[in-house]
Amino acid sequence: MAGIVNAIDDTDFGDSSADTAIPGLASWEVNVGGPWNSTVDGYLSPEAVAPSATLQTLVVAIGTASTVTYTWTAATTVGAFITNWSIDASSPTDMITWSGTLKCSGAPVVS
Repeated sequence: MAGIVNAIDDTDFGDSSADTAIPGLASWEVNVGGPWNSTVDGYLSPEAVAPSATLQTLVVAIGTASTVTYTWTAATTVGAFITNWSIDASSPTDMITWSGTLKCSGAPVVS
């Protein structure tokens, strides 16, 4: 999972500082992937044909003994969708795999 805060340049031409910046909005992404099978195909193939305009709920739990959970509950401007997904069937003798990115909209609830 990556949480990136974009830096916004706010340099003032009258300022003697060479460069200044302020924090922008956070951008959240979760890299996903694994073996390709009929269950995964059932979820992702419709997204390739006609991507959903509805954001989905995403829950990411990090840790085992002490777990931190990030939750984006689906709403108009909060949730997640899959992007940049691909299937790797380059070796016919190996397992077919897939990878993609879950792009999150809005801020998560952290618990």
